Amino acid sequence: MKAKKAFTLLELLVAMAIIAVLIALAIFGIIQVQRNSRETQRRKAAEDINIGIQDYYTNYGEYPDVLTFGTISTGVGVEVSDSTGANVIEVPLKNAAEPGATTTAQATKWYFSNTAPGYKLNYCNERDVEIFAGTDETSGMTCP
Repeated sequence: MKAKKAFTLLELLVAMAIIAVLIALAIFGIIQVQRNSRETQRRKAAEDINIGIQDYYTNYGEYPDVLTFGTISTGVGVEVSDSTGANVIEVPLKNAAEPGATTTAQATKWYFSNTAPGYKLNYCNERDVEIFAGTDETSGMTCP
């Protein structure tokens, strides 16, 4: 009588363990890529806001008093304006850069302050580290 060729229980368990480790590594990699993508969106938004602030400075000869995050005419974004709201430049924001995003990982906490002769523009990343994006690179906020 010939012996049947089959996998043993131990061989199946080892194969399943290897597959589980590979899946865990893949999930970790995907999470890292998503986090890096959101951080890139925040950096790009900070650059766009800086361009809006520089446009405001070019047009009105001073840095804005207020950045208002929320709804703008083109969707979600930031209004760069003086304290009266008369002089306004709109900068659209998308995805993770939005301050009121739906999940904690995607919500971005922004800080702005007009500090003559420059300005502070800071935000918190997902690792709760303050990122400086303005001309004045001093702390202006506490990341949770």
